[in-house]
Amino acid sequence: MKSLALFGLFLAIFGQIAYAIPRINVISPSTLSSKFETDKFSGIPFKVGNYGKVPYGAHIIGAITMANPQNACDTISEFRAGEFSFDQNVIAIVRGGDCPYTVKSRNAQAAGAKVVVIVHDKNDLPESFGVGSDTEGITIPSILIPKDDGEKLIKFIEKLPFPPLNPEDIVPIVSINFPYDVVSDSVNLDFWFSASDSEVSYSFLNTISYYALNAPNVFKFTPHFVTWDCLICKRLDYETNLSGDCISGGRYCAPDPDDEGPLTGSDIVYEDLRQACIWKNNQRTWWEYTSYYATRCLTDKSSTNLDQTPEQCSYDILNLVANSNQIAQIKQCVEDSFIPKNGNVDKGLCDNKILSAERELQLQYDITEFPVLLINHRPYDDELDNIFSVMAEVCKKIKHAPEFCNDFKQGQSKDLSRHHVGVSLTLVVVLLMSALVLFYCYRRITKRKLGMELSMEANNMVSRYMSLKDLGVEPTKEADEETAN
Repeated sequence: MKSLALFGLFLAIFGQIAYAIPRINVISPSTLSSKFETDKFSGIPFKVGNYGKVPYGAHIIGAITMANPQNACDTISEFRAGEFSFDQNVIAIVRGGDCPYTVKSRNAQAAGAKVVVIVHDKNDLPESFGVGSDTEGITIPSILIPKDDGEKLIKFIEKLPFPPLNPEDIVPIVSINFPYDVVSDSVNLDFWFSASDSEVSYSFLNTISYYALNAPNVFKFTPHFVTWDCLICKRLDYETNLSGDCISGGRYCAPDPDDEGPLTGSDIVYEDLRQACIWKNNQRTWWEYTSYYATRCLTDKSSTNLDQTPEQCSYDILNLVANSNQIAQIKQCVEDSFIPKNGNVDKGLCDNKILSAERELQLQYDITEFPVLLINHRPYDDELDNIFSVMAEVCKKIKHAPEFCNDFKQGQSKDLSRHHVGVSLTLVVVLLMSALVLFYCYRRITKRKLGMELSMEANNMVSRYMSLKDLGVEPTKEADEETAN
């Protein structure tokens, strides 16, 4: 029965490892783990950050400690749990706010953390977080947990005494079970760029257009446009009519793309707006338009009229790829996007609803540089000029991939095989360790039982020998030898 119980316990542990649930489970101490147990589930729910190297399908076990400073916005000097100090190889918990998530993650990684747990300022977790531009070099996974759960962990960690007053005064050991990466019938591709990027962005668009156009229901591509606001203008409530690099009172700005050249930042912002309207009107037209725009309006000055305005250059291309009705609708879309103020439309001051919606998404995903490709709302962190690598990554996310994904299966199969090998090795190690533990327990139990039996038998024989002596019966030589043995 004991063997069956041990085997059942092993199966339960094995089941939890084999089917990773996206939760933080507190292994010890029990006084802390009990705080995260309910009738429906145990553990702490979390969301995975859209950056770093996420070990999907795996689990990480370690001690969870508090970063110093707690918000991790500056260099972390140490990780602490009460009066205990740790230098590295820890799971770090930090408070949210005061700086971007990516800053916290980078500082935690630099201090030696293997995972960073960020406490959200609310109990409701967002669908995604931290699609930041400045993610280069971040390799540790980052996760976001609800405020109340985070505060329970922090309070326990901060109050740990030294030396421990009882067996429960130990640094919390947790297991983080990461979810499996999602494979579905379609994949979302969100491409953030600026109309001024004549090299990387338009080159990437020209190469990926074939796949996006041939399987639009599978590859759900959407272009997005990066802009910045003028901080001084914000303090002035965007009431200053600017010229040069901004529109809408400084709400939407772009860097000057050619320094002393004819283009300005405001030209680029208007082009972003125009391209957004082209996309809304007809997506295939947008693909054709972008295949011409970079060479005709940004780089090939010798083939265009130097006196031509950026707007004129844009509409010359539209005359090639769209009919007059479409062009009229695109122009109207640009005009209607400006929000009237006091009944009047002044593009230099009025807000713009299309650019405003783009800015809201930009802030949500923490986009501050370009270009950035999001695959299912997670950033692709390799070079965009390697279309093979891009499409291999994209095709891995699709359950029923189009035929042309077969061209990328070699790279895909390698990745999948590495994943399966990693999972298999983990399971083999777990099985071996569990087998060793069971064998050790079996040997201890068997040895103890055998020792008790031998002791009882020896006592019985000695008792029989002494009884014969008391009765005056001389034991035989054989009996003496048996007793001695």
